[in-house]
Amino acid sequence: MAKQTDKSSEKCTAGIAAVGVAIAKAYGKQAISGELLDTVITVCDRIFNGNPANSIDQKRVAEDVARIQGWTKASEGPRKSEVRKIVRNYNRFGEAADAYRAKHDSFTWHTAMKLLTCLNKEKTLSKALALMVGKETAAPKPMKVMGNAISKIMNLESKAAKVVAFQDALETLCRKQDIDW
Repeated sequence: MAKQTDKSSEKCTAGIAAVGVAIAKAYGKQAISGELLDTVITVCDRIFNGNPANSIDQKRVAEDVARIQGWTKASEGPRKSEVRKIVRNYNRFGEAADAYRAKHDSFTWHTAMKLLTCLNKEKTLSKALALMVGKETAAPKPMKVMGNAISKIMNLESKAAKVVAFQDALETLCRKQDIDW
């Protein structure tokens, strides 16, 4: 019997580590897209079998991500909170994200985090989405959009990624402003 418990514990630890690695990778690429969380949700679903993750597992995943990302003590508090929020809401996120994407042009990492916050506050999907829409503001001015895009691009590591991200941001801006290019 003890060997089964040890094997279950090892599998659980490996699973928690897999969730931590998936989230850490998503954080590493977060400036690009909120769709990165789809992979995280898939890993969480495989590890937790669609069941809610308990607070101990949430904490262990957050610790793993902080270690992998090398977060400092000063910055890890809010970031760990985000990680726990992802793991806590993984089994509701996919449906909520699909519903949001169906009505909106973009789905950034920050939009995904806002959606997770709304899911945290509201138990029903419709109320969470209503809360999400209520938080939206008027469309930003083109110069603001371009400035935000440039800020995100500057945080990318490779020159090729910067070029591609800049072209995508410029194309999106032109499309939204009905500018042919």
